[in-house]
Amino acid sequence: MKKIDNFTGCYSLSRTLRFKLIPQGKTQEHIELKRLLDEDEKRAEDYKKAKKIIDKYHIAFIDRILHQIKLSELQNYIELDAVSNKDEKQKKDLLKIEEQLRKEISNSFKKDEEYKKIFGKEIIETILPGRIERIFIRMKKLDQVLHTGQLTIIFQNL
Repeated sequence: MKKIDNFTGCYSLSRTLRFKLIPQGKTQEHIELKRLLDEDEKRAEDYKKAKKIIDKYHIAFIDRILHQIKLSELQNYIELDAVSNKDEKQKKDLLKIEEQLRKEISNSFKKDEEYKKIFGKEIIETILPGRIERIFIRMKKLDQVLHTGQLTIIFQNL
């Protein structure tokens, strides 16, 4: 215990502040003048909106890739997985097929042109603006349909 005793009491005790830091004097004036808190609140709101849009894009991207994949060993995997009492060889084969299927799925994502762009600034600069523009074009077409009365014709034909 003597070795441990050498380390006790060597440093002053640090405590966490339990009080709210309230800006005083010039600091308060500076924050109000520059409207720093307003900017931070706006940035936080914009982040939440952008995150929802990006998440929806990622979901659509994953869905698109998964619908395009043709897995070569999927049928063998299904048949081998259906076997109730697998021997060691079947278990090893199943693991090999699983690894191959994972590689095929991974390669399907990586070979897509947009894959490298969706994890960096390119998603904000190039991908999403085009996507949002297409959404607005669709909305404009829908608005035109609504105002020309074509929508009532569509419902009458149903």
